[in-house]
Amino acid sequence: MPTVQGKHYRYHAVASRLPRLPRELVHEVLGDLSIQNILELLCNHNLPYLDECASSHFTIKKFLPPTDLPEVKEYFTLYLNIRQVDRSDPHPRIKQFEHDVHHFSSAAAANFIPTIKSAILQELKTYHPFLPVLGHFIDAPSSEDQGDLMAMDTNPESPPNPKFPDPVFWDTKSAAGLRSIFELIDAAEVKLNTEKKAQLTRMADLLERYPNILRTCCEKNQELRNQKHRVDYLRLQAARIPTRQILENQFVARIVFAQNQFYLVPYDKSVIFLHYYR
Repeated sequence: MPTVQGKHYRYHAVASRLPRLPRELVHEVLGDLSIQNILELLCNHNLPYLDECASSHFTIKKFLPPTDLPEVKEYFTLYLNIRQVDRSDPHPRIKQFEHDVHHFSSAAAANFIPTIKSAILQELKTYHPFLPVLGHFIDAPSSEDQGDLMAMDTNPESPPNPKFPDPVFWDTKSAAGLRSIFELIDAAEVKLNTEKKAQLTRMADLLERYPNILRTCCEKNQELRNQKHRVDYLRLQAARIPTRQILENQFVARIVFAQNQFYLVPYDKSVIFLHYYR
């Protein structure tokens, strides 16, 4: 999986100090935090001592017992990885987990996995409209990985050997299956935006080299003009385009790629000239 640029880990100071404190003091600190903050600490920093403190806390251990904590962390770590793709808001936002531990004290052995899984699927749903395009940039998974993506043997209606499964057939039964899906989509988006960057640069080069032959499809006037500002625009967009855009819903150079035709087209007189002298 491509590395997420600039991971937004919080609470470095807290995480670095807690392992130096006795367990009783760590219990007091954890007791004042929301469930979301506790899980963020445990997953982002992955310190065994903090896991032990959480699992031995009188209240926390009721819904995060040592037997369940590894699986909860696996799901929540994936959720954090997905949220970190959104540079504008990279932090977790599960409302049910915004309460402190005392809010859950009456719930014995509460199961948080369905809530986290639902949050993961909600994030992945953002990609659904883009899957037809992303499918062109997805490497076909190996037969070994295919099992992580789809429950082929339990769903007879699944398409045979798909390059990428339709969301209807996603294997959502495990954190590993969900991670495989996300990593496949994320890698495809990185490839897509890398290709967009290259195309913007290529268009700028062509327009700079052939200003009297090419124009943008948005220009209906056939008069020749100075294209320097459009060349500069294309180069600026190429420099600005990030490796990931979908989760942020902020798309660079949208006007270029949203056209129903090539963004650069020849002037009519250029077409006539080429037709006449071919």
